[in-house]
Amino acid sequence: MHGKQTISEQRIIVAELNGLDNEIALTEGMVRDMQNRSAALRRSIFADAFSGQLVAQEPSDELASALLERSAAERAASKPSRKTKSGSRRANSQDSQARSSFDFMSDASSAIRRLAQAARE
Repeated sequence: MHGKQTISEQRIIVAELNGLDNEIALTEGMVRDMQNRSAALRRSIFADAFSGQLVAQEPSDELASALLERSAAERAASKPSRKTKSGSRRANSQDSQARSSFDFMSDASSAIRRLAQAARE
């Protein structure tokens, strides 16, 4: 196909490209649908995991409500006093919130690992 193509050859090429373009559009639509389904499934799994519905509840595990209360109490206990300067109080508060968030996420991550391990057993 070197050189000039005839008009009929060019029409065939254009038709093939249009067909491929349609296939690409359909595939992109399917990918978007699958991404949406995946996101919904991920949200559902996390909701089930955090509500204890994926596996039987281990009696020795801390309840989520107790974990949240403990986290809030730790956060309240780590708030800086009002005697500090505004800027350092804000920085300390942000550090404290980051530590509390990290601790909470670490506890949640541990709980998810235990759930996953129990599900595998």
